[in-house]
Amino acid sequence: MLSKLRHQGVAIRSVNSCDNSLLSDQLEAEFGSSLTNLRQHIGGTLGIAFIGEVSGQTRYFKTYSVPSGRLTLEREEILLKATSGARSDVTSFSVNTAQESRLWLNMKALRPSGLLTPTEILELVAEQEFAIRRQPAACAAVPDSDSVNFLISEANIALSLLSELHLLSPDAQQKAQSCLKQLQSASMNWPRQLCHGDFGPANILADESGLIAIDWEDAVWAVQGYDYLYWLTFFTNRKWLKSNVLGQTQLGCSNEVALMIMILLLKSALSVRNSTYLDNKISINQRLLEVLEFYD
Repeated sequence: MLSKLRHQGVAIRSVNSCDNSLLSDQLEAEFGSSLTNLRQHIGGTLGIAFIGEVSGQTRYFKTYSVPSGRLTLEREEILLKATSGARSDVTSFSVNTAQESRLWLNMKALRPSGLLTPTEILELVAEQEFAIRRQPAACAAVPDSDSVNFLISEANIALSLLSELHLLSPDAQQKAQSCLKQLQSASMNWPRQLCHGDFGPANILADESGLIAIDWEDAVWAVQGYDYLYWLTFFTNRKWLKSNVLGQTQLGCSNEVALMIMILLLKSALSVRNSTYLDNKISINQRLLEVLEFYD
């Protein structure tokens, strides 16, 4: 979420055929003849990724599309090591050319996790939160400014945008505003927890031992359980949106719903700015009201 918010309206350099060739050349120079079947993997906001075989093992390589992406890539390596250790087998290397010094991540390619349940997500979130709390270096990798307070501020801007465009009913607008006011007050007393920040289905993969969360470029200081609530906001997870999936954190149902509304406001505003909301199966207003139904 953080990377999308910070780069909205900014033209992120796409990988054209020339760039793609130069980047693949860097990987081939680094690994030589041990690297085979190299191909680009599409996805991510700041990342440029490739998949290839190194001495018969499938590996995933990631670099960045804008200079600021180097810092988030360094952060991602630290957080991946803290949460998955040898299971992701992540390392980094730099390629130095006359034009630049480019950082790459190199990790084991993982498989899609398939459909997951709220219980499985709660367990994964608890595991990664515990692992991060035991790693001071992981906590130091994310600045204090990357926080839930920043997200609340951005959500207020998002609410104004959606209201100005008449995409929200008066009822949804009023209740969403109440949610943000509640968060502004309640978050001051929350013990902070370093969270993944973009805990969606595409970023939850698996190996033979279980689930692994990847793409930590949006790590944010929030609160325990935030990643679980973020996962619930994905359209594909609407089927789980029932009263029994709430109240699973220490925040209480009201704060959980308020956080989900904050996340949905941010996602909705981004979809408006890039016009993808026009393809939504239900309106932004309907989506918010579905969640607000549980707001007390």
